[in-house]
Amino acid sequence: MTEENNDQSEMVGDKKSSIEMELNALMAVVKSLDSLSPEGRNWVLASAASKFGVQPPSISKAPSKGNVESASQQSEGDGLSSIQNPKVKKWIKDAQFTEEELESVFYSSGSEYQIIASDVPGTSKKDKTINAYILVGASRFLETGEPNFTDQEARVYCETIGCYDSTNHAKYMKDKGNYITGNKNSGWTLTMPGLKAAVEVIRGAK
Repeated sequence: MTEENNDQSEMVGDKKSSIEMELNALMAVVKSLDSLSPEGRNWVLASAASKFGVQPPSISKAPSKGNVESASQQSEGDGLSSIQNPKVKKWIKDAQFTEEELESVFYSSGSEYQIIASDVPGTSKKDKTINAYILVGASRFLETGEPNFTDQEARVYCETIGCYDSTNHAKYMKDKGNYITGNKNSGWTLTMPGLKAAVEVIRGAK
């Protein structure tokens, strides 16, 4: 292997490690915030943003009776409720998803939709692996209106939730049925049956 190839491998490894760390951190944050009120979550996130010198959320005051209504109004139009893509809106309507159902699985910053679910349906690693890929495709569909995603991001999510099996992963993906089309190198796309399957995967994710 040449020095250039070594450098490229290290870059891929570093990127993969960074994605894993970010997903793990996100899941830890979500778990910590889960039991708090919306106002409490806003205050905690704003305080953390201030400490680390990043752009804080819009609510920067500690929870109080007076800012409950303004916090609610501020949140309208943000995240999942602001989706404008007609294909995505129709999919959500047909599935009869509630805002709460989607927000228990995805975190939206307005332009990106990250998976926060730490488990997917399935009684075996194969089932969970295929469902993990379907969930990643659904997250990209919410974000861009197209259910296209890379093998790397789906594989990292499998590793994060503990269903990645390096020995059998390729064999699992051969049994993906008609839910996903594509390949490891060029990327994957959820088919129409895949988008329908995503509805049950989302409802079963936690």
